[in-house]
Amino acid sequence: MVYERWETNRYYVSQRSGMLTVVETLKAKTSKGYRYFVMCRCDCGNEPVYLNINDFRDNRHATKSCGCARKGQKRTIETRNRISKALKAIGHKPTVGPKTRRKGEEHPNWKGGIIYNNGYKLIKCYDVTHPNLYPGGYVYEHRHVMEQHIGRYLEKSEKVHHIDGDITNNDISNLVLCESNSEHFKRFHIKEAMNALSNVPKIRKSQAPPCPRCGSANTNSSGVNFICRSCNRFWSKQGKLRK
Repeated sequence: MVYERWETNRYYVSQRSGMLTVVETLKAKTSKGYRYFVMCRCDCGNEPVYLNINDFRDNRHATKSCGCARKGQKRTIETRNRISKALKAIGHKPTVGPKTRRKGEEHPNWKGGIIYNNGYKLIKCYDVTHPNLYPGGYVYEHRHVMEQHIGRYLEKSEKVHHIDGDITNNDISNLVLCESNSEHFKRFHIKEAMNALSNVPKIRKSQAPPCPRCGSANTNSSGVNFICRSCNRFWSKQGKLRK
């Protein structure tokens, strides 16, 4: 590659970038056009150092030396490793780092291993074989208490009911195990659902508004959305929401 002198006001002689000092600006002709370089001298005595103009910039991404600074940094790291091994041999506790990060009770943000999700209490579980572990190794406390009481893991279909309605009261005397969600609803929530339905006002067929989709007067329903049977059947098969 043949270098030619390149006259520019962007870089000037004696301009510095870290340990490098500009000596001359050059350019070289290639098949795709000209490439521009900055020839530098390093403080360690290494010369010449040809740098692309994109590598010689006055910011944190610029090249700062011919490579001697990197070699010195490597020696410094090796020295630190020898010192840390010597301190570890005499029983000195190493500085907290990525490999010695404090976990569990030693972490300053430790809150007793308790978190909450939708009002339900989750506790830290150290049984790695637990089939229902949540991210971070947590399980619901009311399910864990029931598992300890019956001596086995709960199935995902099984539900645990709070008798007094307080979902934070996870005493075993306040918990009831149900085989499925259906049984849980029938035993404890069907009365509430029936009371809610009884409060829905009943509207006669003559008073019902027309279907909002097709305009049919034969809605024959009472509720928020007065949709006729044909539209109801069509939109249920399409799998779309009833708006």
